[in-house]
Amino acid sequence: MSTLGLNGTFHDFSFSSFPHLANLNLSFNLFFGNIPLQIGNLSKLQYLDLGSNQLSGLIPPEIGKLNQLRRLYLDMNQLHGTIPPEIGNLSNLAVLYLYKNSLSGSIPSIIGKLKSLLQLDLSENQFSGSIPLSLGNLTSLTMMSLFNHSLSGSIPPMLGNLKSLSALGLHINQLNGFIPPSIGNLSSLRVLYLYNNGLYGFVPEEIEYLKSLSELELCTNLLRGVIPHSIVQLEMLSSLNKLILNLNQLSGGVPLEFGSLTKLQYLDLSANKLSSSIPKSIGNLLKLHYLNLSNNQLSHKIPTEFEKLIHLSELDLSHNILQEEIPPQVCNMGSLEKLNLSHNNLSDFIPRCFEEMRSLSCIDISYNELHGPIPNSTAFKDGLMEGNKGLCGNFEALPSCDAFTSHKQTLKKKWVVIVFAILGIVVLLTGLTGFFFFFQQRKRVSQEEQSNSMNRLRLLSVLNFDGKIMNEEIIKATDDFDEKFCIGKGGQGSVYKAELPSGDIVAVKKFNSQLLSGNMADHDEFLNEVLALKEIRHRNNVKFHGFCYNGPHSFLVCEYLDRGSLARILGDDVTEKELGWNRRINVIKGIANALSYLHHDCLPSIIHRDISTKNVLLDSNFEAHVSDFGIAKFVGPHSSNWTEFAGTFGYAAPGTLMAFILEGFGHHTAYYAEILAAILAIESAADHGLLGFQPSNSTPSTFKRLTPSEVKERKDRGLCYCYDGKYSPSHKSQSPQLFMMDDFHSKDDEEGSGQGAKHD
Repeated sequence: MSTLGLNGTFHDFSFSSFPHLANLNLSFNLFFGNIPLQIGNLSKLQYLDLGSNQLSGLIPPEIGKLNQLRRLYLDMNQLHGTIPPEIGNLSNLAVLYLYKNSLSGSIPSIIGKLKSLLQLDLSENQFSGSIPLSLGNLTSLTMMSLFNHSLSGSIPPMLGNLKSLSALGLHINQLNGFIPPSIGNLSSLRVLYLYNNGLYGFVPEEIEYLKSLSELELCTNLLRGVIPHSIVQLEMLSSLNKLILNLNQLSGGVPLEFGSLTKLQYLDLSANKLSSSIPKSIGNLLKLHYLNLSNNQLSHKIPTEFEKLIHLSELDLSHNILQEEIPPQVCNMGSLEKLNLSHNNLSDFIPRCFEEMRSLSCIDISYNELHGPIPNSTAFKDGLMEGNKGLCGNFEALPSCDAFTSHKQTLKKKWVVIVFAILGIVVLLTGLTGFFFFFQQRKRVSQEEQSNSMNRLRLLSVLNFDGKIMNEEIIKATDDFDEKFCIGKGGQGSVYKAELPSGDIVAVKKFNSQLLSGNMADHDEFLNEVLALKEIRHRNNVKFHGFCYNGPHSFLVCEYLDRGSLARILGDDVTEKELGWNRRINVIKGIANALSYLHHDCLPSIIHRDISTKNVLLDSNFEAHVSDFGIAKFVGPHSSNWTEFAGTFGYAAPGTLMAFILEGFGHHTAYYAEILAAILAIESAADHGLLGFQPSNSTPSTFKRLTPSEVKERKDRGLCYCYDGKYSPSHKSQSPQLFMMDDFHSKDDEEGSGQGAKHD
């Protein structure tokens, strides 16, 4: 009684009059109202189809009494409410269609008891909640459609048990999480729709086991990573004819193996983050009807192999960075109807062969760098071409141009270019012949200059952060940081002397690998020293060449200073005598100039915080160079900072406590504290004499000899220096000058006063 145009309700229908009725098909009629409760009296019923009517109300629980029922069709009505749990009593049910109603609530897990179920379609309702895990028990199921709901949660891995499933539709929901690898167990699957969800992670490699798959749609999700090569392997997915992965976050290139999918008819990879060039193997997809690679980062030129896609009707390559000309081979795609090449960097002329493409009806070449005449065809007349400054033609909004003249001028230009190229070659050969003997005479000198230039270039390459060359040259020069090249050790690492192939000698500060591998503070110290050295350009600060940050071989490359550290010189009886008091004053002046530059010429200011004799290096002229900026601090103008103790115990100046709060004077106070540290470092290492400050407007003639009691009083206070507001370090042109007192020790107090000097 299907499709007879019957209408009315079932209220007056006497179901009890048909106790032996087995089949009832009233589909595609105009019945309305509720499904009567009396339908439960048809106990022998095996086939019930009330689909495609206007029935409303609830699904009656009495339908669970039809225990002989094998097929139940209530689809395409206006039913609402929930699925009654009594439906789980239909143990013989093979087909359950409830799609296109207004059913709501959650999908009852009782459906998982219908072990005889072959087809389940609950799509296009208003179900919410998660997909019941019990559906994984329906091992005989061949089709399951749960699309267009508000289902949430992840896809249950138990669905991998449905090995007889040929079609699975979970699209247009709110599912999230990963696509479970167990999906690869569905060896009979032909159609997999998971699009329009919130799925994330990678496309599982296990999809390669779906050998019968013909349609795969994963678009409009949050999938990332590269397109797995397993998807495009001929021996695995040879039946695939529809692949839609657009509107995800896939990256990398388009796999070359796409050419193996010879049955593919529909390919959409648009709106991802794909890069590199379009593979030529796409030309092997001879059955392709639709190709969309738009809104990616594809570059280079359009492959000429596209000419083999003779069945292609729509091609979209827009919103990429494709370059060069439109290949004329595109005109061989005789079935092409829609072509979009907009928003690229295409240039040169538009091929005239487009005039012969009769099937082409829609074209968009806007926002490129094309020029020349527009082909005379209807498609171009109605097409989009703005954003190309050099186009012309007999169309509205375009300047007119004579295609023949333009073509002739183009040929003329080509000939002019060829002629000038030939003349240039002749002139070049003549010049080379004329200068041959001249260059022969200078060959030896030129070779030597070239050799020196190459060596210098290699060094400059190292010193300009060419990490690979730097790493190789430094390791080779130090014999993989052998001890025989070590010239000093510290808490964070060792310093090595390295002679590069160019003949230049540099100092390499290599950090301990165990420190950098496990302590964030040591990472910060390494990076801090790089940041500080990078900003410094002053003769009294050590010159920075480069660095390498590479696990066990992380190091800094600085200039090599012949005499080493001030600590080494003062600690040796022979070299200590060479460092007379005039030279020591120059050392302090150099340190003062370096610190003045750091505090007042750098923005933000740099506070060294670790001035000691081991961090002051001397060159061959006993000129001081401040080094080791590992714990240096950057201080902005007018800033207030609290800092804990930093520096080397035994060298920190008595005024360091004042510098803990860098406020008011700010880094001015820190400046004097670090000068004090430098003076005390030299004084404590010496066995006689005393250093003091005086303002820069004083002259050596005003120096005053101090009595032993005055010296002791100043030593008890740390070290005296003159200070006046007008000589504040903010007046950086007036750095304090240093002076030396003559040896004042008498034989009687030499022992006491000398020891006092050492301990202060």
